[in-house]
Amino acid sequence: MIGARLVTVSGITKVGQDIWLQRHTRRAKYRVIWIGEPDTVQAGQIGVETLEPANVIWENELRIRIMQK
Repeated sequence: MIGARLVTVSGITKVGQDIWLQRHTRRAKYRVIWIGEPDTVQAGQIGVETLEPANVIWENELRIRIMQK
């Protein structure tokens, strides 16, 4: 599974919802796999998994950040 945790997200209402995410000119379809409960550390956050494993929209940026640490 290739996925991500997104913060400060609005408009997502249910687990299982398919959404499009875009980063610069790259766009891919993801599925919501969890939504942070109100009044918890995860409030306002969601977890997503890609529906297009060959199309990871932020892979290069993450690889650079990991290598710098």
